Amino acid sequence: MHRSSSFRRSIVSLAASLALAAGMSVGVGLVGGSSALGQVGTSVTYQGQLKNNGVAVNSPADVRFSIWDAATGGGQVGTTDTKTGVAVSQGLFSTTFDCGVNPYTADAARWLQIEVRNPSNVGGFVLLGSRQRLTAAPFSLATRGINVPANGEVHALGTFKVPANSAIFTHGGATNNGGRLHIQSGNDGTFDGLYLNPFPNGGNVYLGNGAGAANLICYDKVGIGTGTPLGLLSVGPGSHPDTNLAIQTSTAGAGTSRWVAVNKNGGYGLIMGYDETDPNDRFAAIRQVTGDPLRFMVNNLTTAMTLVNNGNVGIGTNAPTTKLHLLGGRLRVDQSDGVTGSGVLELSNGTSTSAVYTAAGTGDMVLSADVGKSIAFTSAVGIGTSPTHALTVQGNTNTMRLIGPTGSFQWNSRLNLGDADYVRISELDDDFLDLKGANGIRAENTFSAPAKNFRIDHPSDPANMILNHGCIESDQYVNLYRGNAVIGNDGGVWIQLPAWMNDLNTDFSYQLTSVGAAQPNLYVAVEVNNQNQFRVAGGQPGAKVSWQITGVRHDAYVQSNPLVVEEVKQAKDRGTYLSPNSFGVYTAEELAKMGNRK
Repeated sequence: MHRSSSFRRSIVSLAASLALAAGMSVGVGLVGGSSALGQVGTSVTYQGQLKNNGVAVNSPADVRFSIWDAATGGGQVGTTDTKTGVAVSQGLFSTTFDCGVNPYTADAARWLQIEVRNPSNVGGFVLLGSRQRLTAAPFSLATRGINVPANGEVHALGTFKVPANSAIFTHGGATNNGGRLHIQSGNDGTFDGLYLNPFPNGGNVYLGNGAGAANLICYDKVGIGTGTPLGLLSVGPGSHPDTNLAIQTSTAGAGTSRWVAVNKNGGYGLIMGYDETDPNDRFAAIRQVTGDPLRFMVNNLTTAMTLVNNGNVGIGTNAPTTKLHLLGGRLRVDQSDGVTGSGVLELSNGTSTSAVYTAAGTGDMVLSADVGKSIAFTSAVGIGTSPTHALTVQGNTNTMRLIGPTGSFQWNSRLNLGDADYVRISELDDDFLDLKGANGIRAENTFSAPAKNFRIDHPSDPANMILNHGCIESDQYVNLYRGNAVIGNDGGVWIQLPAWMNDLNTDFSYQLTSVGAAQPNLYVAVEVNNQNQFRVAGGQPGAKVSWQITGVRHDAYVQSNPLVVEEVKQAKDRGTYLSPNSFGVYTAEELAKMGNRK
């Protein structure tokens, strides 16, 4: 129990106004606040009446307060507190000052000095007479049954009892080692309030009698097992070998289970689902000890998740290296509990957001980026297989497909290679495969097709028409060269061929045609020699002759890859066609397109 330190602090009002040189006087009173269960403060409320030449002041004034240890001279105690603009009405004013010290100190006299300036902030301060002695109402030091010595302790003798419907009483214990305090709501002896039982009888505190609710309300820090609580509730080391704080669902004994237990020795922190009789039966815990990360533990203290000091979270690992480090398991994102599909994992850099999700209905995985953004892979990607290149795709019949954005069948798909649009493979809206190379298209090996045509804008009407030509076919790799020459005075002419002619070709064939007039005796006098030239003879001097020479290729590629004119289809290809449409065979998709175009 704390003693009540409530008292009225006052200065006896002056019997007469203090006459000043300026003709100003003041009547004063000092009132102190009360503190029923706390220390007396240093703030003091001051009330007074201010007159000037006997006339009550009606304008704001400045008042300066200071406390001294002597009526005159001496030393100032604490600081000076100046109150400016204090409201004064009919001479009456009230203000509070605080010089930072308790003006009522045991066995020490104090005097109050007051100075006034009116009007406010004009001129200097005027001392109001002499300093005034500060006195307080005397403390009640003793009364029947209560003794309060100088150290402030309250010694109780006998019983405190209020004979109304509420009561406070104490009585000595059987072993005379102390007393008990009862607070009860009735005067019939029944107990349903607060009961304190000190040592050696257990030191228990009881609230209520079990018949109804009993609340304990504390307005300051509460310490259990400690005299220096750090928070509103602090539980210090107790006598239990394993637990400081426990919330239990049954009484102590075999098989006792507890919802929550705060462990003090094993370093497990907060334990949930705890069996007191089996130290190893801790179903879940939150643990943090010096030098160790914060661990969330389940299944008899198996670490399930770890939070380290830098904020990284590990699941399956105690040393996470990223904000979320998952080891030895899967991460699943569902649309809702038990429903797979459209679960979204969003990834953001603060300005744009990408997403990974499973499409509802199809179950396809979708990678999605913000509009105008792209999806970039910084390492090799394999689809259906481990990658051996930047992109490796392996499948069955339909390994990879590019689908365009427009048309009933999504034509106009395009695969660009390299920079910009210089090299591309695309599908035209008339089912043509379009190959574009800004500097041409080159095949490293044999290029095969049922027919090789050229297709150009028509030279005569390029804006409106297209011109197609077929290529000459042969059962040999042959090259054709042509030209015109004028017969010399000796009836012949040498035809000079490129320097690489013999390196590329062999087994030449020749054709000669007279231009302008008949030259019946024209013939090839000398075939292509090692100078890469041949000679035409039997002509008329000055006449014109057109010539054509065909050579069979014999370069290194043709020699290592000879043309096989006829071959038997492999077993897997028999019954199928290179150009099935030519034989009236169509796929379901091709038939759908044909029907769509009708």
